[in-house]
Amino acid sequence: MSKDLQPINSQSGALASLAPKTLEEALKFCDFLATSTVIPKDFVGKPANIFVAVQWGMEIGLAPLQAMQNIAVINGRPSLWGDAMLALVIASPVFGSIDEFTEGEGDTMRAVCRVSRKNGKIHEQVFSAADAKKAGLLGKDGPWRNYPGRMMQMRARSWALRDTFPDVLKGMPCAEEVSDYEILPEDTKRIGGGKPEVQAPKATQQVSQAQQETGKVVDTSEKVTAGGVTLLKRSLDNKNIPHADFCKYMKVAAIEDLLKTDLNPAMEAIKKWEPMP
Repeated sequence: MSKDLQPINSQSGALASLAPKTLEEALKFCDFLATSTVIPKDFVGKPANIFVAVQWGMEIGLAPLQAMQNIAVINGRPSLWGDAMLALVIASPVFGSIDEFTEGEGDTMRAVCRVSRKNGKIHEQVFSAADAKKAGLLGKDGPWRNYPGRMMQMRARSWALRDTFPDVLKGMPCAEEVSDYEILPEDTKRIGGGKPEVQAPKATQQVSQAQQETGKVVDTSEKVTAGGVTLLKRSLDNKNIPHADFCKYMKVAAIEDLLKTDLNPAMEAIKKWEPMP
């Protein structure tokens, strides 16, 4: 029998089995990956963030490691890098065709993306230098100054793919586009898919009797998500940690009162937990 290395088919071979099948497997999987130094640095030491990224990936058809590599959280929004967005669309059975090109130079440059669903009509989106100038992007430090053609291509691609394949992309925006959105002050939040000109005041803080007793006021717009609550409760149950003791340690009345920023510290506390005296 040959000892030479053989390629593994990731669609049906051993690599596919690395994906966790149960919540318990997912928790262990995320804990293990968080200790690695060859994953994106934003995930090192953050198993809760890995868990959320893996869940996002499962919803749009990315394997766990692909999700960690291709999903970026920019300005608080999960988004897909443009090449991953295109890969998901091309792999879909509803994909028909795509044609991308740029034409012109300088102020007349424009990027064109034409896509179609299988047996469907061609949909075209154009992003030009004039559009970039109007949005305050042309000449902006970074990729817009160095690679304007590529950035225009990503904008045209993002619009065309999101318009034509919303069922494939599940509403995920393009990372190259989201990275250009204006970062708002902490006391405002973005409405309508990140349009910088639309703002709203911070959500009203709601103080319950239980929160008054613990002395912690929770901003409802900043609470941990339902998925995060489930993750914490299951992790507590796996280690037989009483929820009441954990809430006392975290200084909240209920796990649902934790903030999104509490999630990683809470998971780390569970990992190192010792019975309270």
